[in-house]
Amino acid sequence: MAWLAWLACGGFPLAGCVQSRVVHDGWAEFARGAAAGGADVRLGRDPDAVSDRLAARRAGQRAHRLRLAVFEGPDRMADGHEAALFARSAGGFGGVSLLDADGVAVVYAGRYADSADPAARRALKRARRLQGPANSGMAGRKPFAGARLVPLAGPLRGAAAAAPADPLDLRGHPGLFTLQVGFFDDAAEPDRRTAAERWANRLRRDEKVEAFYYHGPNRSLVTVGLFARSEFVQEGQQEGYPLAARELQKRFPHNLGNGHTLVERSASGEALGEQTSKLVKTP
Repeated sequence: MAWLAWLACGGFPLAGCVQSRVVHDGWAEFARGAAAGGADVRLGRDPDAVSDRLAARRAGQRAHRLRLAVFEGPDRMADGHEAALFARSAGGFGGVSLLDADGVAVVYAGRYADSADPAARRALKRARRLQGPANSGMAGRKPFAGARLVPLAGPLRGAAAAAPADPLDLRGHPGLFTLQVGFFDDAAEPDRRTAAERWANRLRRDEKVEAFYYHGPNRSLVTVGLFARSEFVQEGQQEGYPLAARELQKRFPHNLGNGHTLVERSASGEALGEQTSKLVKTP
């Protein structure tokens, strides 16, 4: 071994003394070599075979999910959002979430008993074969070609702990913009949270739009669409709404309160018109 060769040179790298480096394949070989040099090495059991309990905790025998794609850079959330929407719509994957931590955005999907689950293997194969839609930045390629099954960690921390399980929860799409079309407060029936979630689901089912809800401390919001900052258009010295957001505004022109149209009034009580839908930043 290298350190034995160094000692054989008297502890100094003298000219004419050749040092050698031995690469060992395992603990047993290392022990034999070390013992030959006078070292005392005690071997324990293979850590992977300590017990059935530990073996059952190996990655292959824990709950897994699909890691569909990973994005970095300033546009990572916009790219990740596009991939997440594609995974839910064209891909048909459930449990899709977009997590952003330490400058990396990751799209996950599904949950499986372990990596050997037949459903997990089928989902992985399907994900890797998916072709990006023609009218998107994923056109002409397979956005999930690098998909992998990864084990679910233990107690989650940080961004992963805060990530919502429901893809309709707006908290799963940070750093974007969305069109607020209504809100519910404590006067809503049966309660504001249930009312918002039901409406978001109805919008998806009946209107075929990407609808979301967000539960704040006093109100529950309902929104449609997701837009990146890069989609805004320049209008003179100001930024205008993305074209797709304007199309949504034509379909959903009002910001409803508990399902009713609201009339905005001036300080003097003069009616200024019905309250319109508006873009808000996601939490």
